Amino acid sequence: MKKMLFALALALLFSSYALAQKITEYGKPEELKGVTKIFVSLVYGGSVELKDRERIVNEIEKSKKKHKILNLEVVERLEDAEVILIYSEAVEGEITGATTTKRGNVSRTTIGERDRWTGKGIVVKQLLNGNQRLIMDSTDSQVSFLQNAPATSFGKAFMKAYVNANADTREKKK
Repeated sequence: MKKMLFALALALLFSSYALAQKITEYGKPEELKGVTKIFVSLVYGGSVELKDRERIVNEIEKSKKKHKILNLEVVERLEDAEVILIYSEAVEGEITGATTTKRGNVSRTTIGERDRWTGKGIVVKQLLNGNQRLIMDSTDSQVSFLQNAPATSFGKAFMKAYVNANADTREKKK
């Protein structure tokens, strides 16, 4: 009997621990319809910098002007947001090739390298029960200064999804 009670207590302990964990549900970008307040957050580590947040916010503001969106606001406090944009970035060196030259009996190999910045962004909605819904994600990389920074690409991807989700409401207002 004691073993049975102990097993039951152990099962209850582990099940309450599992229920206390945040669960991620999966949604769709269409759930951005009607969203008016967003918060942009960075995951520090890797090579993410404050300027990455500025790039995302600047892209959002630029797209708001282009599409004449008046009711979308980037808030400064997480508690005020309906949706949270979370961005992280890492930089890795990669080999682009190797060149071998030979002078007499001596060979010399030179390895070409460059940096690749890879950014990952997710958009989540906090639920009343403490769980969260993953609305969308985006990954992009940059190897040349001629390309958009990954943070800029994440801002563009978010706004494209936002505009698509709210297309019918914008058309009705015209």
